[in-house]
Amino acid sequence: MLDLDLVLAILHHFCVFALFGVLFSEFVVMRRGMDAAATGRVVAIDAWYGVLAALILIVGFSRAIFTAKGWESYSSGPRSGHSW
Repeated sequence: MLDLDLVLAILHHFCVFALFGVLFSEFVVMRRGMDAAATGRVVAIDAWYGVLAALILIVGFSRAIFTAKGWESYSSGPRSGHSW
């Protein structure tokens, strides 16, 4: 069985790379004088951008809370003796 930390790390990285792909596709589609069909594609791309951004936050916080180190490791400041 796979470790939860490994699964969340893979999912987190996949979402970040997918977000860059979505940004690149929006860069390719955007141009002056777009017609209604192109505008609809940009709206769909923006929706995927929002979904991926939310997933990155959810999976990132899940990694910080539910994995081996736990939330205390990330929430404590540098004065607590942890080396970053």
